[in-house]
Amino acid sequence: MGVIFSPSRTDEEAMRQKQRYVDNCNAWRPGSAPSGASERVGRSPRGMKFATASAGGLRSASSTARHPKRHGNAISKQERKLEKKTHKEITLSKAVHSGKAESLRLKRLTTLLERQEASGDRSAAAATATAAADVQLTLLQHEAAAKLLFRALELCPPDDSKARTRLAPLLLRLGRAEEAHALLTHWAADHSLVLELARLLLALEVAPSELKVQVFKSAFVANWHAVVLLAASDTGAGLGLAAASDERAPEGGIEEALLALPSFRGWPSWPGLQGGNAWLAAAVLSEPPRTNTNGLAGDGRKAVEQFKAAFMPAFEELQRLAVESA
Repeated sequence: MGVIFSPSRTDEEAMRQKQRYVDNCNAWRPGSAPSGASERVGRSPRGMKFATASAGGLRSASSTARHPKRHGNAISKQERKLEKKTHKEITLSKAVHSGKAESLRLKRLTTLLERQEASGDRSAAAATATAAADVQLTLLQHEAAAKLLFRALELCPPDDSKARTRLAPLLLRLGRAEEAHALLTHWAADHSLVLELARLLLALEVAPSELKVQVFKSAFVANWHAVVLLAASDTGAGLGLAAASDERAPEGGIEEALLALPSFRGWPSWPGLQGGNAWLAAAVLSEPPRTNTNGLAGDGRKAVEQFKAAFMPAFEELQRLAVESA
């Protein structure tokens, strides 16, 4: 067949090697090779020559899988259903595995926290408590996360781990407005974007009209991109960036806005805030229009692209909310 093997191999070993290769090809694709398949010589990664099929003969497994009908292997409806079922099972398995991995990480962090507290390393313990709370937020264990974040603040009052930026929106999510107010009052000198947005939502819930306007304008000046996407909550729900880029995000820019948004997803359904997006939408539309969607000099390309794509849908959502509430 024109098959050439390494001279160091005996004829018997060569025939076995050739048969393994052919069997392997047939195992990766349904059916057998066409009888008219011609062969040519190729070379393995080890330098051993072997037979490969030409265009009219054996095809690669990926080619057959992509174009089953082209090779006379039409897939039945039952087989397609089986493929879809298998894909769903794999997706579910990945989700379950991810949840197990997060639970295992939480267990390890809890053990580490106990050791650090026992050793008196309060600053490290606060950082560990904040990290554990992040995992609990991922697992939607909101009450437990709030407890850990309060513990982090007790362990390290200067809050080097920034537990307050997780706790403020979490308390609003849980409907604990009084505790959120006390936290934001204590950190009144902190004008980070997450706390500014938390103050805005708290004002929507409890503040009189004049104070609402004042708090809104403060947040809008701090980062109008964030306020627009916060008001257009449906549009903003699918946006966000990994927190890893938090340190380099310019204040007032698009990247800072997208980093803050995930903490407030679903806020119009939080206790006491139902209907608040209508007031917020009207307030945004009353401001002079913003047309520059290029962000600031330090904004990343991906962040700017996300915002540009969401800008018009966001204003359409704001207009719809304003009309519905009129």
